[in-house]
Amino acid sequence: MCLVAHHLEGRSLSEIARELGISRQAVLDTVRHGENHLIKIANCLAAVGMSLTGESPPQMPKLEAVIHALDDLRDRVAREGIIYSPRWIVDELDRILAALRLAHEHQETSKCSDT
Repeated sequence: MCLVAHHLEGRSLSEIARELGISRQAVLDTVRHGENHLIKIANCLAAVGMSLTGESPPQMPKLEAVIHALDDLRDRVAREGIIYSPRWIVDELDRILAALRLAHEHQETSKCSDT
């Protein structure tokens, strides 16, 4: 209620405090707490390609898509043998994919762990 009154209705912290019979500091703490929860929820929604409004926000390509594209490239280079010895390219792409997968796992677990 404090968050809505302050942000959506534009009411001051003091005005909300008077109306609810609590201190201005209590209203401020409640608003900050609500903002922090909204940030966590927004981060979790962003992880699945959504926003608080339900729309997909414009953003960089999903990490899963990058991993898939790199997997495809690695497979194509290994299968077609475009270069005399593609082994070094395949090895390098394997290292990149491993690092991306590790970063992705860390990102997914850290974004939603505190909600």
